[in-house]
Amino acid sequence: MNHSPIEVPRTPRRPRPNYRNYDQTPRKHKTPSSAALQGLNNRSETVKDVKERVTKRLKLYFAMDDWQAQMIHRIRQGYDSILIAGTGYGKSLIFQGLAALDLRKTVEIRCIVARTRLPRVRDMRDNSA
Repeated sequence: MNHSPIEVPRTPRRPRPNYRNYDQTPRKHKTPSSAALQGLNNRSETVKDVKERVTKRLKLYFAMDDWQAQMIHRIRQGYDSILIAGTGYGKSLIFQGLAALDLRKTVEIRCIVARTRLPRVRDMRDNSA
């Protein structure tokens, strides 16, 4: 008996787009005007400036921690940031500081409640009624 070799299935090839059928060529992105990272603000303020301005604007009677001032500084430069900290570590001061430094901007806060906390949240909701 003659057996033909088994053919391994292959992913079908996708046809390449034929740009001759289009009225125009695809849009091209503009070349950046500088070598700086795009979308970031080149602010001249330092972390120390941020610390002083937030303390003055919010009329704080305590000193901000360095990590709080650094986080505010980075966010104001345009970097995305994620902060994970427990209760009482000073997360709210970052939101308040951002809002106090630029009153025209909106500060969005997203909180994720861990599943272990859900029963406590339900208890609080039930007891408040």
